Amino acid sequence: LVYNDDFTEDSNEFKGGFPLHNPGFYGYGTERSFEYAHAYLHYTSPYGDFTFANEPIQWGNSLQPIILSDNVPPYPRIAWSKSLGKSRFSFFHANILPAASSSNAGLEYYDKKYLVGHRWEVSLSDKLEGAFTEILVYGGRETELIYFIPPIFLWPVQHNMTSQSEDNILWFLEAQYTLLPDVKTYGTFMIDELRTSEMFNDWGGNRWAVQAGIHFTHSLFSIPVDNRLEFTAVRPWAYTHREPQFGTYTHNTRPLGFTSGPNSRQLLLQNIWWINPRSQVVLTFTQLQKGFEPEAYQDDGYDFGNNANENYATSNPEIYEENTGWLIGDIHTNNHLQLNYYYQLSNVISCDFGMRYTSKDEGEETTLLLQFNLDY
Repeated sequence: LVYNDDFTEDSNEFKGGFPLHNPGFYGYGTERSFEYAHAYLHYTSPYGDFTFANEPIQWGNSLQPIILSDNVPPYPRIAWSKSLGKSRFSFFHANILPAASSSNAGLEYYDKKYLVGHRWEVSLSDKLEGAFTEILVYGGRETELIYFIPPIFLWPVQHNMTSQSEDNILWFLEAQYTLLPDVKTYGTFMIDELRTSEMFNDWGGNRWAVQAGIHFTHSLFSIPVDNRLEFTAVRPWAYTHREPQFGTYTHNTRPLGFTSGPNSRQLLLQNIWWINPRSQVVLTFTQLQKGFEPEAYQDDGYDFGNNANENYATSNPEIYEENTGWLIGDIHTNNHLQLNYYYQLSNVISCDFGMRYTSKDEGEETTLLLQFNLDY
């Protein structure tokens, strides 16, 4: 899929567009090739599901999750998951890339960086489901065998193994509730830093993210219709770390979670008409707000909390230590309205006809899209 994101971490500017359905990662300016290799081996047994793959992971109950999205290049991983009664446990250990590379004798290489994930999903009742996810990022050394033990909790291991907490750990709490047979509500809360006395203040260390939505379906003129309303807010400095080369929640500069990164807020509305098993019409509206560093402070030597690759330890304490709200800096707004018609020609060939209208601070633009996809 062709994908133009609203904000790219490497360019520090808005781009047009919004990912529709299974958002892809093609078209980024930092990529040197469009030859993305995807492959996986999957084995199912009474002892669980075993996977060895080179693909991005998508974890979360939303259209554009804040836990793990597939808007990054593929990365290799080993994974295991097992169902236990009304619950399921998932584990993976993956290789990812830091934001900066090094050169030697004309060759470019990256230092080691890794991603570890644990996820517990449980069905609490016929209507209520919940999940707890912990994800850890580490690097700059060889793989740690202790991070390959699936049932162990990551926080106490990380806390006792690294004296200065060089490894970065994030927690996610999820829930979804079925109000009616065709109406579902859902939400996700991310904790990247926690100090109970500062939870509801404008403390700069409140690196949180929240997401909530409602999804409902119905039929109109005998045509199935799918509707979704989703709100996402990611506080400044979320996904960042004091060791940005090895601890930020990014792969090859791109946020592993919410695609627009920290210091952003988004409202999404989507309507899908399933015309027949081969075709569908999708109408999507998004409003993205993102904070940028004011021009007067861009040369002050401090990092600003709108880029997941920044270092939160080098923020400006005089301005933002106790004055970091959900959005800081100069707030830019992008509105997108996009209409797409998808048609599946065969099992491996599909086409997409689309039109997108964008309204942003710099002006307005309309884009037409004609795309053929070959997936073999």
